[in-house]
Amino acid sequence: MDFSNLKEEDAKQLLMQYDAQQRQLFFQLQQVQTAIGKLHAVLNGDSSSEVNATPQVQPVNSAFIPVGYMYNGERVITQAAAEQPRKRPYTRNSPWPKFILDKLEEGQKTLSSREIYELGIKANVEDEMGFPDAGEVRRLISRALHRLSNQEKKISKFPLREGQGKGYNYALPAWVDKKGNLPDKYKSEDF
Repeated sequence: MDFSNLKEEDAKQLLMQYDAQQRQLFFQLQQVQTAIGKLHAVLNGDSSSEVNATPQVQPVNSAFIPVGYMYNGERVITQAAAEQPRKRPYTRNSPWPKFILDKLEEGQKTLSSREIYELGIKANVEDEMGFPDAGEVRRLISRALHRLSNQEKKISKFPLREGQGKGYNYALPAWVDKKGNLPDKYKSEDF
C-alpha cells in the first residue's frame, strides 16, 4: 500500500485505526491462548497448572500516539498529565433529573434549556453539589434533559421560536392537551 501521498491528518487517522485493530487482535490472541492453555491442562489432567496466556507482543514504533491512548494494553502518556478533577458520570443517582422536574413543577411555566442550565449552575454553586465546573454541570443537565424527554417521556419539549437560538422549551406532559398543544397559562414569556 502506498502511503506517500497521504496528508498528515489522514495518516494519523489511519494509524489510529490500525492501532485499534491491532489491540483487538491482541485481545483475541490472548483469549485463544488462554483457551488453548486450559484445553492442554484438561488433556494432561493437570487442573492446577497455569499457562502463561499473555502473548509475546513486539511493540510497533508509531509516529503518533494520542495522549492517554491505549496501546498494547497499556496506557501511554505522551505528555505530562495535568491534575484533573474526577468527573462524575451520569448515573441513575444523578441529582439533575429530579432537579429539572422540581423546577418545572415549582414555576408552573416552561423552561428553556438555557434557563435550566443557568439554574443548575447557580444551584451547583449555592448548594455545593460538588460538580467541578459549569461545563460539567451543563453536560450532565443536557444528558438528563435528553433522558427525561426522549427515553423516559417525563417531560415534553417544544422547539424555540425562530431567532432564539438552539435548544428547546421543556414542559411537563400533564400540561399538554390531547392535540399536543400547550395552553397559554403554562407558556413562559419567551415561548
